[in-house]
Amino acid sequence: MGIAQDKLERIFDPFAQADASTTRRFGGTGLGTTISRQLVQLMGGAISVSSREGEGTQFHVQLPLPIGQAPIDEAVASAVQLPPLHILAADDVPQNLELLQVVMQRHGHQVVSASDGLQALQLRQTQAFDIILMDLQMPHMDGLQASMAIRAWEAEHQQPRIPVIALSASVLEQDRRASDAAGMDGFAVKPLEQHKLLQEMARVLQVLRPCPPCWRTLRRKVRWWTGIPACSCGAARQRCARRGRVF
Repeated sequence: MGIAQDKLERIFDPFAQADASTTRRFGGTGLGTTISRQLVQLMGGAISVSSREGEGTQFHVQLPLPIGQAPIDEAVASAVQLPPLHILAADDVPQNLELLQVVMQRHGHQVVSASDGLQALQLRQTQAFDIILMDLQMPHMDGLQASMAIRAWEAEHQQPRIPVIALSASVLEQDRRASDAAGMDGFAVKPLEQHKLLQEMARVLQVLRPCPPCWRTLRRKVRWWTGIPACSCGAARQRCARRGRVF
């Protein structure tokens, strides 16, 4: 433990070790600190060492790193504004659901969780949601089966069609086609990227970002439109599960 002061000067030399028995006891060639110094120097930095024999050793690295900038697509995603949504998220991995909860709540949304497709179907039958995030691979009933069952139930009971986004680690076109055939409206690839998921949600919900000043003025003056050419407001409200902000 620690390095003698007379050996500190050689610690960055190639093939040098503070203890000749170190190689035999722990393995190694004595190149680790040499390579570390070269990497630090290539990045325009500096590395130093301080040590007390019998106590321990500290290596100090200083690197001149510039402040990073957000990627363009994240900047675009930050402009996507969704109204507060009631979301059903179905995934058999608790950690995935917890992450979705954190991300969606950060954007003002409420999330109800389901651990498999069957539970997702039961929740859809008893609660109104604005959108469903459905993992494809789940026990008991997978995402494709759950989506088909939800579409059948909505048609049979004349319920509004809730948008469903498939969540999958697959990048195969055949899986995208399968999700389309099952009645899903969107597709998000795992591991999920927050900005891409929000963009896909906005796309399937057909939500456009309004001009904030105009939108605030409109909300003060108009609560419900009584008529829109070529559009039934009653049907539109039903489609939006009577959520005024979504409508």
